Amino acid sequence: MYTQLNHRAASWSVDVFATCRTCGEQSSVTVDLATWQSWMNEGTNVQDAFPDLTPANREVLIGNKAGWHLCNVCWSDLSDDNEEG
Repeated sequence: MYTQLNHRAASWSVDVFATCRTCGEQSSVTVDLATWQSWMNEGTNVQDAFPDLTPANREVLIGNKAGWHLCNVCWSDLSDDNEEG
């Protein structure tokens, strides 16, 4: 789990990465640096801090912060397994 800073025009953004614990697929999302830092430090709900992101992109942020992530495919497989059994 890591991040990469980017500078575009007058603002800074950060690429946030998370690696799936099941298959190793790496997911990433680019967000505003100030908003990301605020969310990381203040403990607000991810959906409140990043209302414009999709739920899957918010899961990348959560996975990066928590150190544990499932990609969309593995999450779907897990859900399918729970429904079957």
